[in-house]
Amino acid sequence: MGCGRALCRECTPSSSTGPLTCSSVCAEEAGQLRTSVQLLLDRSAQNARASAVYCYLSAVFSGGAAIAAWFWLPSPFLMAFAGGSALVLAAAGFWHGRVGKNIPRN
Repeated sequence: MGCGRALCRECTPSSSTGPLTCSSVCAEEAGQLRTSVQLLLDRSAQNARASAVYCYLSAVFSGGAAIAAWFWLPSPFLMAFAGGSALVLAAAGFWHGRVGKNIPRN
């Protein structure tokens, strides 16, 4: 972060509340970096939650297709493929949902 200068506790500005920095410019850059990283984490969590919803909806549609195939087109391959896809998509939705919850927030 910042300029990369090594500082002892006596050399740092007394108003430093975050990481050790050599000047107010470096402190401002460190704050901007921290804000940028937090924004990326927030967007990543939002994307993971959106992916979970998409996977769950796709799982519902695939499950519906498997049930419809049972009644209208009794093809064992189609029923197994649609049912298997529904299970995999539901598992992926669960995984994306957990990832979205485990991303740290401030």
